[in-house]
Amino acid sequence: MGSYVLRRILIFIPVLIVISMITFWLSEKAPGDRVQDRCGEGLSRSEYNRCARLYGLDQASFYFSIQPKAYPDSLYRFVRPNRIDRIKSYCRQTGDWDAVEQWEQNLWNFNEALSALPDSIDRQLGIDIRAVYTNLQLTRDLKRVKQELSQLKAYADTLGITAFSTKVGALTAASEPLFSVRNSRAMYIPRFVWHGVDNRYHRWFSSFIRLDFGVSLKDSQPVSRKLGHALYWTLLLNGFSFFLAFLIAIPVGVRAALKVGGRFDRISSSLFFMLYSLPRFWIATILVVFFTTSYYGDWMDIFASIGMGSVPDDASWMEAFRIRAGHFVLPVICQTYGLLAYISRQMRGGMLETIRKDYIRTARAKGLPENKVIWKHALRNALFPMITIFGAVLPAAIAGSVIIEVIFSIPGMGLLMFEAVFANDWPVLFAGLMLGALLTLLGVLLADLMYAWADPAVRFAGGTKSKGHGGN
Repeated sequence: MGSYVLRRILIFIPVLIVISMITFWLSEKAPGDRVQDRCGEGLSRSEYNRCARLYGLDQASFYFSIQPKAYPDSLYRFVRPNRIDRIKSYCRQTGDWDAVEQWEQNLWNFNEALSALPDSIDRQLGIDIRAVYTNLQLTRDLKRVKQELSQLKAYADTLGITAFSTKVGALTAASEPLFSVRNSRAMYIPRFVWHGVDNRYHRWFSSFIRLDFGVSLKDSQPVSRKLGHALYWTLLLNGFSFFLAFLIAIPVGVRAALKVGGRFDRISSSLFFMLYSLPRFWIATILVVFFTTSYYGDWMDIFASIGMGSVPDDASWMEAFRIRAGHFVLPVICQTYGLLAYISRQMRGGMLETIRKDYIRTARAKGLPENKVIWKHALRNALFPMITIFGAVLPAAIAGSVIIEVIFSIPGMGLLMFEAVFANDWPVLFAGLMLGALLTLLGVLLADLMYAWADPAVRFAGGTKSKGHGGN
């Protein structure tokens, strides 16, 4: 058994690492400016660079990169998204990083010349010099660069300020290699660049292992605290729902298998499949509208409204439970009814297959009581489908139900992820995604271990079955 567990764990670790790489790659492709998301907009150049260093955003994204020869080794140090896109575009068009670097340096230095101009100069001359500089920062087309520079030179001649004209001349001279250099082969020559462990993925994954998920961009609260609070409510809701679903569906599935084709089998199958066909969002809305308000009659206002209620600070545990329980009844019903058909049919199929086996017929031939044959001998092997379902619902129990939690205003994982998407709160969203992937792997691992417990024949050690279940 020990070797079996070890082998499953050794498979678990590399899969988790691969999932973490995919999750990190998705977080890197998220829209927006990471520095501005964390430190706010309107940052000066020095403040922007300081924020990037503080959060390690000026580091390479991974341990290594494979990129065209035309790109610089230190491309990752250009943190601003529009600047990275502009540099890549110019490198693709010219194939010469030296020319692009010279232009970028002069473009950034030109900002100082603009800052030295009086704010009223645009109004006096009826021109917008700063708009030209903005266009040069945003454009990725070299033809557009040439047009903007011509306009900028005309503005400089109109101003007649020597220092400003000198800067415009230096910027124009720096642009000339962009229009003359063409090394298209450089884009088709791959280059391997090693960045070492000082990279963003290493920092992110190391923090995740330590359960440090960063800070929310929405309210600057620790992500771990927000996930912990949401996880508490989701576990309560789904824990009760799944327990109730298994408690009802397993006996029904066993009874239906023993009376296959009978009245109980037909009625239970029809009822559960009818419930399964009803959309949960529709049922949830109907329950809220009809049974949490007195709009259609005072007698229909049976259950507590949406939300989790207000519990006084000095309330006892029993008082808090009474207040919260009323708000959980309808959500638990909505979560439970959809599972009944699936679980009961799986249990029915597993039991039907088991009771037709030879050892069950042998047990009956020995004269064992029918209850003992069914609940002691047959049920254990018939539970294999339930183990599969358990491994599948474990991550679902943690991930939460977006529909139920949104409609009933339950502050669980589903509602938290829903709000994180619309708020662009990427640390919360991708920490939740990674946590869901981790729990999925744990669910599969736990299901494998439960398989080995239920049937030792599935245990393998060194490619042979465990002692007592293989060999001669």
